[in-house]
Amino acid sequence: CIRGATQSGIQVLDTNVTLEHCVLTGNNTTNGNLGGAITVSPQGAGAMGTVALRDCQILKNSASDYGGGIRVAVSDASIRLERCWIIDNRAGSHGGGIHADVRPRGSMVLRDTVVARNVGGDSGASGGNYVGGGCAFVGGVDAERCFVSANYVRSVNNGCFGASDS
Repeated sequence: CIRGATQSGIQVLDTNVTLEHCVLTGNNTTNGNLGGAITVSPQGAGAMGTVALRDCQILKNSASDYGGGIRVAVSDASIRLERCWIIDNRAGSHGGGIHADVRPRGSMVLRDTVVARNVGGDSGASGGNYVGGGCAFVGGVDAERCFVSANYVRSVNNGCFGASDS
């Protein structure tokens, strides 16, 4: 269990990682480039590999900007979530539960995953066009047998928002 960390609970930089049966709760960050519980991002010129989460709980985390639960900002990673619970996370702008930008060569896969009661656009700033209370995806995303419910964002697209590279 990783609890109460600041500047993200886990930062994955240029490596392969598999997390199983983990609980990440009460983590937060005020760094706009980091997610509350997990951040996946490149460091230097290294290539990202595969990041897999299985049977994990991402609960009650927060980020000042993107990805209250999980923030993925890398173009060549393969991210896979299986049987995970992404619940009660908050982000100041996009993706209360998950914010993932994996364009143009990366991928994000969600299987049998619950995304619920997450909040995006939580900074209180007025006039923002915030998207994805539950999740905000840019690039290749594949979801199967997932449950997305009761997510909220101050602007548009309460559940999941997706955009292509073009």
